[in-house]
Amino acid sequence: AQASRADAPRIEAPQEQAPKASASKTGKAQSAKAADVLSGKLPALSPRSSEHAAVPALPGVQASQAKPAKPGKRSKTQDAEMLAYAKPDMPERGAGGVFGNLFSNRPSVGNGVAVYDIAARTVYMPDGSKLEAHSGLGSMVDQPRFVNKKNVGPTPPDTYNLSMRESRFHGVEAIRLTPTSGKNKYGRDGLLAHTYMLRGGRAESNGCVVFKDYARFLAAYKKGKIKRLVVVPRMSKPLTQVAQEGRQG
Repeated sequence: AQASRADAPRIEAPQEQAPKASASKTGKAQSAKAADVLSGKLPALSPRSSEHAAVPALPGVQASQAKPAKPGKRSKTQDAEMLAYAKPDMPERGAGGVFGNLFSNRPSVGNGVAVYDIAARTVYMPDGSKLEAHSGLGSMVDQPRFVNKKNVGPTPPDTYNLSMRESRFHGVEAIRLTPTSGKNKYGRDGLLAHTYMLRGGRAESNGCVVFKDYARFLAAYKKGKIKRLVVVPRMSKPLTQVAQEGRQG
């Protein structure tokens, strides 16, 4: 019986050191990963940056998100169209430029010609604006049929060159009207442009063109915006045509 017991194989209880070895290997692996993170080999993820952190690509696996496409270059035509819409209103030739050109009966801006319509009591400026003006005395004021009446009738219809009077006229800077033809109609000479000067500030004259707002007319002349004045009994042609004829005459 004893021999048989001695011959039987010995069965030893399992050792408890195996789990410790496994745990030791796991701890070493974690320590190695931590060291890699510190050395920069692996990306460190923080709670805030984990959502946006770049995931390293694995071999044989395509990225789930495609790279955003670069915006295509605009063609020159598209750029030109955008610039056309972006451009401002281009106010050419001053205040009457864009809006003045909308009216076909206005003289072209910058031609240096103003037009005085006796019956309408209006001087049309080259920029398209209007100034109130008068000529003639008493019952003949603003009446074209009396233009032949010296010293009492309105300014004779003609085309006049403008120049500053050599000296002040009763203390006022007056502009001299000289016929481009060199001839004085109806023997009327010494015609001027100035402000209201008769007693009581009446809108009358002895034949000169008098302005309610003469300062504006004088300023435009001094700036070189007006060089000629065309006087007509009343407007029977398009204003642009009258101004054009005055410039050529």
